[in-house]
Formats: sequence, C-alpha cells, structure tokens
Amino acid sequence: MVIHNENPSPGQPLRVAKPKFTRDPQKSFFNLVWKTIFTGIKETVLTDMAAGL
Repeated sequence: MVIHNENPSPGQPLRVAKPKFTRDPQKSFFNLVWKTIFTGIKETVLTDMAAGL
C-alpha cells in the first residue's frame, strides 16, 4: 500500500475528500459510518496509483 507523507504535498493543493456511501438497508448504521470514513481516508491518504482499491 502506498500512502502520501503529507497533506498537502509540497507545491500541491490540499487534498479534500467528499466521502459518500450508499447504505445497504440489510447492514447496520455503524457499517455505513465505517464505510463512509474509510472512503474519505482512501481519497485523502492513498496515492492515485493505490486508489483503485
């Protein structure tokens, strides 16, 4: 897994995530919270190369 060392990287704009996840009605509310948080982390921390997860 490849991650960025800094946000923002030197000379780059700040990476901002707008996480969005559609809730599966068969799963718990906490599953929705976790999936939404994970989506935001994935968008800001992982490099473009690793973002295809």
